[in-house]
Amino acid sequence: TSVATGYKNVALNAKISATNVKSSSTKYLNDGMWVTRGVWADREFKADKSTEITITFDKPTDIRGVLVYNSYSTDNAFKNISKIKFNLAETPTWHTGEETSCYIRNLPYNVDAYMTGKEKLQPGSAAVATFNEIKVNSITITVSEKDLYKGKGELRISEIVVLGK
Repeated sequence: TSVATGYKNVALNAKISATNVKSSSTKYLNDGMWVTRGVWADREFKADKSTEITITFDKPTDIRGVLVYNSYSTDNAFKNISKIKFNLAETPTWHTGEETSCYIRNLPYNVDAYMTGKEKLQPGSAAVATFNEIKVNSITITVSEKDLYKGKGELRISEIVVLGK
């Protein structure tokens, strides 16, 4: 995609931190691999029921999309992302206000589209948000216990991709 669009995964080189982390698994949020096979299921970010993930860039970065890849396991999957907060480095030219941040609230993971015939969610699928280009310093992603697909259990995220320049 970067050849055609000029956008690439800028999360790969960003600093990343999270709350309620289990097993030092934060490194799996931006390791460049989303889990599609059970043999790699232990290489997912794990949190106790909810988390707040912060992706911080070394310098202001132009972005236009965020993909949050769900868990390999339906038992640990999310059905929604409560909030994605973008800490703006500058107010977009197309905007008339002077906000220092903007939000996406309740970004759904399309459960109906990703349900397999075996009542399992498709491994390697993501909640996706694309938008007009903005320049950010950081992004904070909040996933709450109410966002869990089965309403309980361990929250797992396979990967976070941020499309940017």
